[in-house]
Amino acid sequence: MLQILWKQWSSVGIYSNLESENKFLIDPESLLCTTCFFGRFDPRLFDEVMSWLSENGHLLNIDRLKNVLKCFDDLETNILGAVSEFLVIKEKKRKWDRVVNFCKKKNRAKVQNLFLAKNFEPIPVVGEFDPVFLRWGFRRDEVNLRKRIQKIDLEKPCNLLLKMRSFFGVNARADIYVFLMFSEGDNSLQISQKIHFNQRNVYQVLNDLHRSGLVEKRNIGKRSLYTIDRSNWLSLFNNDISLSYIIWPKVFSALSYLFKSMFYQPEIFEDTYLASSEFRNISEKFIPEIEASGMRVQSSYLKRIIGEEYTAHFINYVKNILHQLAGKKI
Repeated sequence: MLQILWKQWSSVGIYSNLESENKFLIDPESLLCTTCFFGRFDPRLFDEVMSWLSENGHLLNIDRLKNVLKCFDDLETNILGAVSEFLVIKEKKRKWDRVVNFCKKKNRAKVQNLFLAKNFEPIPVVGEFDPVFLRWGFRRDEVNLRKRIQKIDLEKPCNLLLKMRSFFGVNARADIYVFLMFSEGDNSLQISQKIHFNQRNVYQVLNDLHRSGLVEKRNIGKRSLYTIDRSNWLSLFNNDISLSYIIWPKVFSALSYLFKSMFYQPEIFEDTYLASSEFRNISEKFIPEIEASGMRVQSSYLKRIIGEEYTAHFINYVKNILHQLAGKKI
């Protein structure tokens, strides 16, 4: 997971020696939400992301960020609340006030160390605790952002969404166009659910675009199907049609759910029978989310696996997902 996150963040301007993302379009709001949890295992990545937000946070859509955050749980909400309050107080980024107010509605757990080692043990804090993070229930050293961030290369195909936001503005219109570029079209309800915007907003934008002649509208029964001339738009923005559009909130929240299930109850997975039973339970939520994301990963065979053999097959299924996301060959 950390390799996947580093690869995507490096594609939008964080320094690393990893190659750029070359298979999937990057979703910055989903990337931020999942980094709030997995970034706990890599303090450098976590703070580099905070630096990136200070420099490039204007390209994130706060309304969409709040909708995406609902796919995760209170832990990510509290961590993002701390990050957002730091940006407001220390970096004078008033835009993040709305995220702070949204996150305050969530329950907070007891105080814990923010960063964890790879063996899951808390990383000791050296020096004073950062007061902002401590208010949100997390002990960490005082934040000192380096802000060594590269300019975002908007010509990279994976950064199409950020490029469209630079072109159209940070609003639903940019996200709708990107979705339509990589799909066969859909109705306003399905589009709003897939791009995580309010349906009324999406419906209004789609009809405005239809009246302007930029979006085609076909009535099929009671449904209205919206499409665009994909080839023209992709060529206009010099984008690679071989890249895949997947619904990242579903992928990242599912992987986060799986990891936490094992992280918080490791004793269950030490017993082969209990492990297979628990993986079956996890699958009931995990697999539908992966399938709804648009990833091409075969899972139907898992229903035929019986007994303790399920564990090995489920692990291979998850490995397949992770290898695809990391750009590795299976």
